[in-house]
Amino acid sequence: MAIFDTLITEIASKFGLGNKAGPLVAQVLQFMTSDRGGLSGFFDRFKAAGLEGLLSSMVGSKDPQPMPAQQVEAVFGKSWLEGLMSKLGLGSGVVTPALGSVVPKLIGMLTPDGRVPTSVPPAWQGFIDSTLRAPAAEPVRRAAAPPPPAAGGGFPKWLLWLIPLLIIGGLLWSLLSGKEEKVAVQAPAPAVVQPTAPAPAVQPAMKVQPRLGVNYHGDNYVTYSGVVKDEASRTSIIDTLKGVFGADNVFGEIKVDPNAEAATWLDKLKAAIENFKIPGLSALFGGSSVSVGGLIPDVDRDRVLEALKGVFGSGFSLAALEEDANTKALAQIRGLKAGFGAQDVIGVLNATVINFATGKAEVPSYNRAVLKEAASVMKQLPPNTVIEIGGHTDSTGDAAANMQLSQARAEAVRAVLIEEGVAPSMLTAKGYGSTKPKASNDTAEGRYQNRRIEYTVGQ
Repeated sequence: MAIFDTLITEIASKFGLGNKAGPLVAQVLQFMTSDRGGLSGFFDRFKAAGLEGLLSSMVGSKDPQPMPAQQVEAVFGKSWLEGLMSKLGLGSGVVTPALGSVVPKLIGMLTPDGRVPTSVPPAWQGFIDSTLRAPAAEPVRRAAAPPPPAAGGGFPKWLLWLIPLLIIGGLLWSLLSGKEEKVAVQAPAPAVVQPTAPAPAVQPAMKVQPRLGVNYHGDNYVTYSGVVKDEASRTSIIDTLKGVFGADNVFGEIKVDPNAEAATWLDKLKAAIENFKIPGLSALFGGSSVSVGGLIPDVDRDRVLEALKGVFGSGFSLAALEEDANTKALAQIRGLKAGFGAQDVIGVLNATVINFATGKAEVPSYNRAVLKEAASVMKQLPPNTVIEIGGHTDSTGDAAANMQLSQARAEAVRAVLIEEGVAPSMLTAKGYGSTKPKASNDTAEGRYQNRRIEYTVGQ
């Protein structure tokens, strides 16, 4: 379809999608329109994930910035992403960054005047239907009825007289001969009983961890999202959030999945979230873990984690949210399949978070593990591969100083990778300062997104 030709061609080339680029765009559009509440329901997913500022930067934009991997997962959900990867036969290192590029552009195209439409244009729906429509099943063909007898056909009339005469003659012969004809009745052959194949064993459903994400935006305004095993757990969480922050101040959605395990933190949730009243704080409750981070100073994060130790005791794992994101990225790097390329590697790396101290360029110690693992896969790439390490800042402070700081941070990451054995010729470092924001610098959330290290494949 002409309206999407440029976008499809662009992502097919940039991410190596080939003829899978069109179906990927159609799948995204279908997800956006089939959500409860239509497009408004889809946009509410950004708000529930605490990404309202990011969404605002996309609406009406002709050249929006791409979404990082962790934001893509927060909006679409892990299960849907895994289903899309399965349908397209592609890995997360390709699909996630491709979605990060596609979604902002689709939102910008849908909202050229800055307003959210109630539905997609008919031409867009036509593209979805024509791209995803399964081939029509061949209709079942009925067996042709035998042709009627030709006119004037049928039995000759003289046979109608001959048949009863033959029957009578046969009966007379039987009586005169005095012999009784014995007709042998053949017993039916025993039915052959086919052995019944045993029914396949029912595989137990895969258990999923309960999850609750909470974002505190200030003035008791809270957004949340999550998955729990039953309606009682869902109701308990929402009532607890309303009790702590106010019934009119909490917004979000919690899904019920019978395959989810019990939320062991549920009875301690109230005591935990009473420590969350710090603007910009984000927290993630897992099976037996709680991660805290977001747009708050390290000293506040550490204070909250210390308070949670008193709430949950030693049976729970407590960590900084940034470390949690890097742990996931570490697992993804180790899970790269044979034959991976540079795009797969940077797709995973762009999901990591390097939380430099304010005004500093030293790589934090907890980021070295993921960089070490990244180096191990970079060394398996073709030797002529070039990966650019881009340093970015928000717009706070002097522009020239930000440019120098972003360059120093990019060079610091490059130095760690070289220490781990990556050839210097494969790595370049460039500081961009605040010239390439991903989101608005008017909000704390936007500034947090703009302070980043971003990897790209060089030319």
